[in-house]
Amino acid sequence: MTRECELCTNPANKTWKRCEEHYRCDYCNAVDKLCTYSEGVFCDSCREAWVANRVATFADPTDYTSHIVCPHCGYTNSDSCEMSEGEQQCDECDLYYDMTRHVEVTYSTVKIPPRK
Repeated sequence: MTRECELCTNPANKTWKRCEEHYRCDYCNAVDKLCTYSEGVFCDSCREAWVANRVATFADPTDYTSHIVCPHCGYTNSDSCEMSEGEQQCDECDLYYDMTRHVEVTYSTVKIPPRK
């Protein structure tokens, strides 16, 4: 079964939908030990180097964000509301961090017409 390949139709598109010809590491063109991530397709060694570089260079703030942001690599967890407070392991770099949820409570009121 041949996959529909998005690289065949749009060479700038680095997605997971690839034919066998295009299913290779985006960085070294290896065809063995591949895995698909949101950033593209990586072989094991390129993925390790990519994560190490991301961990070494990430310095953005991670406090009071709308989603959980890994303090090591900057990965933004889109399922933040499903997570529990406490120790977490990053889906991207596999390093551990502690997460605290901050909740803000606000109130609204509306007038009710006088009762008869």
